[in-house]
Amino acid sequence: MDVEISAEETLAEISALVDEGVPGLSLMLLEQSQPLLEQDPEGWGQWQKQRLAIFQQQGQWIEIVRSYESLPEYYVPLSYRNWLQDQTIDAYLAIGDGEAARDLLLPLVWGVEENSNQLKMWRRQVVMSYLAEGRNNDAYIAMLRYEQDYSDATYEADWIAIKSRVMINSGRVDEAAVLSVASEDVHGHAIYVLAKLKQLAPLTESLLSDVIAQVNNPVLDQGLRQEIYTTAFEKANIITSWPERILALEQLLETPEVDGAQVAIVVDALWYAYSEYGAEMANRMQLLMGDFESWFESIERLSQSSPLQARVMLAAIALRAEDSENKARAHEQLVAGILQNKNTVTLLKPLYLSSSQFTDVSTLPMAVTYRLL
Repeated sequence: MDVEISAEETLAEISALVDEGVPGLSLMLLEQSQPLLEQDPEGWGQWQKQRLAIFQQQGQWIEIVRSYESLPEYYVPLSYRNWLQDQTIDAYLAIGDGEAARDLLLPLVWGVEENSNQLKMWRRQVVMSYLAEGRNNDAYIAMLRYEQDYSDATYEADWIAIKSRVMINSGRVDEAAVLSVASEDVHGHAIYVLAKLKQLAPLTESLLSDVIAQVNNPVLDQGLRQEIYTTAFEKANIITSWPERILALEQLLETPEVDGAQVAIVVDALWYAYSEYGAEMANRMQLLMGDFESWFESIERLSQSSPLQARVMLAAIALRAEDSENKARAHEQLVAGILQNKNTVTLLKPLYLSSSQFTDVSTLPMAVTYRLL
């Protein structure tokens, strides 16, 4: 006989699916099983919370905003309405809409009794809303006022993360790094990484690995991840050693969470570095521009011992050769070399699909197009 499964068991099953990395199926099951609002308001609210938890885990902040904006006028429990408002404030901050966050925050700040924990949290979010808009002076003033009223909160981990970010934006980078260095809070550590990037110290391999980890972390707000990525790119793009610059730029492309426009800037910088270093290599080997058969012979010798040098010389031919035959040959060998190297295989897609060099993919050699497909 059929065994009836309780709502709690179904929610637990959906939660497990999310943990296993199948949020789409989880949302579909929620849609099928969720009780009707008018028949079971409290139960409906519990299912809605599970849906929003999926959106939060996936960094789909706009979906949370839409849930708030489309909230039915009737039947919705007040506790759920208030809870969703708090989640929406977080979502606005995550997407960098500080003004919208304050539109929800300020009536709450004015309407709550002094010294409540809720007021404390909302005032922190006001500081964050100014940061999201780039209103650094307002953020600094709001930070000072907060610390005047809550001197006991100075060493709380989540406040240290906010304060450190205010200090970075106020030009006090070294102080921010010292303040956030020991933070165990996920946001606090991300701020520490940003502070290190803002300092004059070089972009080390360990720092770059930390950058990738922060940028790929959907828990962090979008504005912070973008700032970390942009700052790391700026630091990578002034490295004077071509090999070191290229390796740093290549590693920055291991970031699926990054905005497409930012990726395009990095890819174009990488193609430029490839071409310049490739031409420099050819010069050093006394290879003449146009005598590409000699280039290809040298590339074949380098392909095993120095794959990076082989890669840049192929890129130089692909960009600088005037005849289509040598261009196609260079592109095909470049793609094959990238795919053979497990450390560079993730490069292929952004290198060709995100670059202003190749706005029309149909002009690429068929072998490259086939690999991309």
